[in-house]
Amino acid sequence: MKNFNLKLNEIIVVKYDDVIYRCSIQGITENSVSINVPVNNGELLMLNGGEVLDVQYCSETGNYYEFELEVIGRNNEI
Repeated sequence: MKNFNLKLNEIIVVKYDDVIYRCSIQGITENSVSINVPVNNGELLMLNGGEVLDVQYCSETGNYYEFELEVIGRNNEI
């Protein structure tokens, strides 16, 4: 996994079916990133393993990143 210098509790933006959701980073390992449930105006985005998310992230230093993440499961499933 490329190093984007992600940090715990930072906000990332998830685009799913042309809708923008926000969530925060809850855990980081060498091969994965855990996020909380993405939310848009109170609507929760429930994800399943195998789904691919378009993610946008702006670092504290102003660097902008766009990348894909594959859902490997929910925390209680991993």
